[in-house]
Amino acid sequence: AQAGRALATMLGRLAQASIPSLTARLGALCVGVGRTGSAGPPAISRIATVPAQQAAPHQPQHLFAARFMGNKSCLKTNKSAAKRFRVRGSGSIKRNKAGMSHNTGYKSNTRKRRLSSSDGVQGKKIELRMRRLIGA
Repeated sequence: AQAGRALATMLGRLAQASIPSLTARLGALCVGVGRTGSAGPPAISRIATVPAQQAAPHQPQHLFAARFMGNKSCLKTNKSAAKRFRVRGSGSIKRNKAGMSHNTGYKSNTRKRRLSSSDGVQGKKIELRMRRLIGA
């Protein structure tokens, strides 16, 4: 019982020192501290703790992940997009056409030749989004 009271006063001092997460953790560990083997309830069944800080309200997720370097933020490279798109020497963005990974047996040679060549990204907004994703 003496140890339980000392622990409770220590937790009270920590709560006044504005360390709510630590007191919440300690309070969770101190369940059932007190006398053991007695018929009555333990001396301290649960130590009163300061509630942990409430979670921030839901904020919308952005499309691009940012990384902070000092006081400057920069976008992380999206690796799946970086493997699919390249910047040409002229500055336009190059992509491969779909339809050549499998089931090519029944496609004509002309169609396969047309699908094997690369193509540019069409549309200014889409190209700007791809540039942001690949960090170009």
